[in-house]
Amino acid sequence: MRLTYENLINETGDANFYQKEGAGTAPYVPSGISSVVNDKKVPNAIYNLAGQRVSKEYKGIVIKNGAKYIAK
Repeated sequence: MRLTYENLINETGDANFYQKEGAGTAPYVPSGISSVVNDKKVPNAIYNLAGQRVSKEYKGIVIKNGAKYIAK
C-alpha cells in the first residue's frame, strides 16, 4: 500500500498530519558546494594517522609530505 495523506487518515482516523507543499512531486537536486580547492601548502607539516596536525615532538606513526614515518 502506498503511503499517502489519505491512507494515513483512513488508518489512524486523525487528520493532524503535516504534508510539505510539493512533497514528492520533483526529485531532490542539491544546490550546495560543487567543488573544494585547497591551494595553501604547508611545508614540512606533520600529521598523525587521524589527520591531526602534530608537533615535531610527537611520538608514533606520522605522515610528512604524503609519506608515513615512525617518529621515536
